[in-house]
Amino acid sequence: MRKHRARYDDPLSTRERRVLWLFAEGHTTDAIAAKLALSPAVVEADRGSAMRKLSLTSDTELVRYVLQQSVRRVES
Repeated sequence: MRKHRARYDDPLSTRERRVLWLFAEGHTTDAIAAKLALSPAVVEADRGSAMRKLSLTSDTELVRYVLQQSVRRVES
């Protein structure tokens, strides 16, 4: 199965991106899992995979990344 990308240069799958955004908005793993109809283990795996792809090492860096992405969307 091919993973969809938000943009050509984007290393994240669409689901990884959604998980990061929901996490940055303050949702818990269980809440994200329920919202996306996934298991909490899959949500954690997607979050970990996205963080590795982006070389993020903390939740603070994750939130900073999401905020920077949202600012870029507004500026575009």
